[in-house]
Amino acid sequence: MSFGATGPLIGAPTVRPKKNGNKSDDVPITALWGKALGKLAEDSSLCDDDGFDGSEEDVQQHLQALNFFEEQKKQAELIQSHPSYASIPVFFKPKTKLKDIDPDSPKGQLVTLAQKRILEERSNLAWDSQVLQVLWEQLQEHGIAVDMTDDDPTYTLDYKGYAAVRDELMTMKELEIPVALQPFLTNAAFFRLPKDGNGRILISSFFNYMLKKVTLYQTRIDLMLYDSNGTGMLQETDLQRYLYELIPSLPALAPLPENFYRYYVCAAVRKFFFFLDTQKRGEIEIDAIVQSPIMAEFCQMTTASENEECSGNWFSASTYAKIYDHYVTLDEDRNGMLSRSELYKYDEGTYTQLFLDRIFQVSHTFKGEMDYKKYIDFVLAVKNKDTKPAFDVLWKVFDVYDQGYLSERVVGLFYKDIQKKYIQNKMQPVRAEDALTEIFDMVKPAIPLKIYKKDLERCKNRSIVCSILTNWREFWRYDNRESIHSSQNQPPEDEVKYKKLCSEIEIVPPRLPIE
Repeated sequence: MSFGATGPLIGAPTVRPKKNGNKSDDVPITALWGKALGKLAEDSSLCDDDGFDGSEEDVQQHLQALNFFEEQKKQAELIQSHPSYASIPVFFKPKTKLKDIDPDSPKGQLVTLAQKRILEERSNLAWDSQVLQVLWEQLQEHGIAVDMTDDDPTYTLDYKGYAAVRDELMTMKELEIPVALQPFLTNAAFFRLPKDGNGRILISSFFNYMLKKVTLYQTRIDLMLYDSNGTGMLQETDLQRYLYELIPSLPALAPLPENFYRYYVCAAVRKFFFFLDTQKRGEIEIDAIVQSPIMAEFCQMTTASENEECSGNWFSASTYAKIYDHYVTLDEDRNGMLSRSELYKYDEGTYTQLFLDRIFQVSHTFKGEMDYKKYIDFVLAVKNKDTKPAFDVLWKVFDVYDQGYLSERVVGLFYKDIQKKYIQNKMQPVRAEDALTEIFDMVKPAIPLKIYKKDLERCKNRSIVCSILTNWREFWRYDNRESIHSSQNQPPEDEVKYKKLCSEIEIVPPRLPIE
């Protein structure tokens, strides 16, 4: 015996309270559903002591029946709580998050089964290395050689050959699983790539495109396993678990000690949320993560070897080591946090005091000190001034009086600190009048002497303006841009005294935010 969603209780009569409202005349509706649930529990055809023991269809019907009875019981309880629910149904049901559902309840079991089914269906569409190897062989077989001057000729492929490759893959008997055309070998995939005069594509370009597409598809499936709420979005803790469990399988991160995993994961996750969670909702769509250039940068680590440096990659072990060393070097009192006076020494003290003070004012701090997580956000903001998320942070810093625009007085306040830095380094500063005129000429605000956020957003020199108002070294470079050769990246040594990091420092793990 099995009950489906359209079981015998669908047509059960609804017992309404009498018009006089006498509760003693009300029928105990919950007794009806209790009797039905008891009848279902007595049925042992679908389950035994170890759980379900039947076909998958029977299991689904069983779970749907349990879920149906649970909903009907809730409706009966509502009617008992207030008579109006008998004539006016509940028209608003807030969406329940998966984390709030008991996994052992009928609904929780149904949701778990549905998630498992979806992941299985999508995993069956993914290609493994065997399919990619066969694809490359088929592309070479049906390709047309166009350059035979060297030992490695260039092959191209027209649409007729592309269709032949698809047919071959679908009928290959040596493949263990059938190859699915969707979502990889589609017509759009062929026409998306650039073609020569004969309408052909390079098979090397096409294969690299397919390799990237297969990798991202598999990455999307992997991320879905960590979707704790089942909403297609990942919270910060979800992404942390994903990266933490992935680190041991990456050869490029082999030099990273295990006790530093949590700090590496914190820095990695903060980059995803800094650039993708622009609304500060605390969660990011999985599709946005997969399609972002940040995930593409991280995927470089999955293919890198242990000896490959991956210089410039935010997720590399060398980049993380530099960030971590800078943090513990600034932390002079070794309490795992950074005070204002400690952050003043960031980047050899090139940033102005007013700018760093404003960073503390617009950021969430712990008793006036910055933790490791906020320090990562600060580094991302000052290193990526040309991006919108970084500019949003910098705008809050610049808008000292919360007026919505920067007046000549506000711009003068920031340049005044630039002048102080010049004097500290025994250099002659530029006159304030000339500097302010240059800045307003670069921005060209719609309203004279009032720089609104939209004025800076459309300004092509936005990153330059943000740099010269916060960093005296950047101002020096801009002021001397005509005399500095393109190969020079730093001012002369007699004008800027760089401090050397101590070779031996006491490393104290930075403090992560309290969860």
